[in-house]
Amino acid sequence: MHSVHNWRQEVGFERSALYEHPLYHANKDQKYHDLWKTLHKYHPDILKDIIAGGAMGATQMSHTLKQGRRKLRQAMVNGIKRHICDWYAFTPPLVPGCRDQQGFKHNNCGHLICPADYLWDNDEQVRTALLNHEFCKYPIEPCHLPLMLWANEEYNPDNLVKGFGRNILIVKHQPRYR
Repeated sequence: MHSVHNWRQEVGFERSALYEHPLYHANKDQKYHDLWKTLHKYHPDILKDIIAGGAMGATQMSHTLKQGRRKLRQAMVNGIKRHICDWYAFTPPLVPGCRDQQGFKHNNCGHLICPADYLWDNDEQVRTALLNHEFCKYPIEPCHLPLMLWANEEYNPDNLVKGFGRNILIVKHQPRYR
């Protein structure tokens, strides 16, 4: 049986004497160490579960975590979609349940849900590609965050945290977790 300490040393999660150096915190290892600490905080038996899974234990745990992330994201998005018509003055107005004029088919919606890295308002090619589901040219993946996440839909690629999560549409729907 592996001990937690030995496992951490083997995969490089154990802190070294260099940890106190300021440059160490910019390292990917620190990011992974912090992620591990967070996982361990919420699921103290995660290492036992990984080991119990045998050779595929880490893969199974990774799959489980991805499923959980997807389900949480889906629940959040669906919650916002149910209420967004009441919070934002769409022109023309959105009709709840009428999907043929929502999403990228509606200019206001398209602006809000367009990935922040793409220029919905200034680039007809982006609008056309997203409207026609040409996701090869302009992929939409979890790493492509929608413009509606930033306050006043103002995205600064040089300062991603400025205004992030502060859009009034998001703040209104902020769930209360206990």
